[in-house]
Amino acid sequence: MRNRIAILKEKMLDEKRYASIEQARIITRIYKENETLSVPMKRALSLKAALEEIEIGVEKEELIVGNRTKGVRAGVVFPESGCSWVDREFETLPTRPQDRFEVRSEDIKEFRESIYPYWKGHSMEDVIRTRYGKEIDHISKVVKINQKDHAQGHICPDSALWLKYGPQGLLDKINDKQETEFYTCTNLVLEGAITFM
Repeated sequence: MRNRIAILKEKMLDEKRYASIEQARIITRIYKENETLSVPMKRALSLKAALEEIEIGVEKEELIVGNRTKGVRAGVVFPESGCSWVDREFETLPTRPQDRFEVRSEDIKEFRESIYPYWKGHSMEDVIRTRYGKEIDHISKVVKINQKDHAQGHICPDSALWLKYGPQGLLDKINDKQETEFYTCTNLVLEGAITFM
């Protein structure tokens, strides 16, 4: 390994893992400011805001910078998918047997005072529980159901299309198709991606 890569690897492995509420703060603010809009519009606006506002850490050895948080190993709290488990477990994240995260007392305070109260009863987790709770409970007696209290964090993007056109090229392709909410939302997210990049 070249020295630069070895230094970056060592820094990454030595960095403490923290639970990050930065995106939760941004997302909650955008949802509060746009409560009358549709869910897809609120999601697009909040992703755009997160891409434009999250703090980016830069190490002098890096040639490519940026991550989903300033810390390269942080765990991100996404309140719109569900955060009751975070409320229950925040204090135990540093001591649980697996996947430990450090927590800052001021983040727990802000989460409990500003973020969680807004989402309690309105997250995807709450909607699923309200609509399908009885069915999920019955099915859970026979099979294990994963991801019923939070969103799946992995996606399968069309990488070839992204690499061929890039965000600006994709934005150019949809400019004449913005008469629907889908394209308006796509436009917002691509603008955010361009800013982030």
